[in-house]
Amino acid sequence: MICKNRGIETGRIKRAIIDIFFDSYFQLFIQDKQYNISNEDKLMYSKVDRLAQSYQHFINKYCGGNKNVVLDQMKKYAECFRNNLKPNQCGMSIPKEEGVERINVVIFGLKNTTMIPYILYIAKNVQDKNELNKMYGILESYIMRRVVVHASTKSYNNLFTSLILNKVLDSQTLTLRLKGIGDATTYCPDDNEMKIGFETSKLVNLQSKGIIYLLESKIRSDNSSTVLLGFNNYSLEHLMPKK
Repeated sequence: MICKNRGIETGRIKRAIIDIFFDSYFQLFIQDKQYNISNEDKLMYSKVDRLAQSYQHFINKYCGGNKNVVLDQMKKYAECFRNNLKPNQCGMSIPKEEGVERINVVIFGLKNTTMIPYILYIAKNVQDKNELNKMYGILESYIMRRVVVHASTKSYNNLFTSLILNKVLDSQTLTLRLKGIGDATTYCPDDNEMKIGFETSKLVNLQSKGIIYLLESKIRSDNSSTVLLGFNNYSLEHLMPKK
């Protein structure tokens, strides 16, 4: 069970998990083209410390004061959030197969919380479980490739909200979107860049631990004499002192 008041690091601040849900749920409306929200209002709605005011402004201006536009789907999305987005997954073992367990480690273990609105969006709207897991695998690969080459995360918010805006709800479109990005801040590194990254990138301990953990969970034999623990149960030790 998720504690609704548990603090989760999002960027430089800690936010309660319930606040993260309401922010993520709001993004689904902000990125819905039917409301034709102005860029000025989108900028105002991005201020997480004014979330309640933003909801009220949106309802008054874009929904004709009808609160049910927001309330009708809230319970179903809240249940979806609770069932899929689990910070405590970092304390439990994960399977080698692509799925929501692994993506939770990418989100909460490696602090990629800007993915949450899109993860909520696809978890609720992609009905084919195999297709959904394939999408989780694509997203894991994309994020971890960028971790290996030490790429910036500054444009992740725009990237993941654009996937909601464009209703990317299948693995093929998701792959085309991520591989077709020409922007240097959000591109998907190729295999050659990965090789160079493994040889030259200087990563912080958390990133290095994440790479090793997710690789180990993939290649570990089912007959291994040891049990894979949760991400939070491991620490990174260096053979030589760090400079």
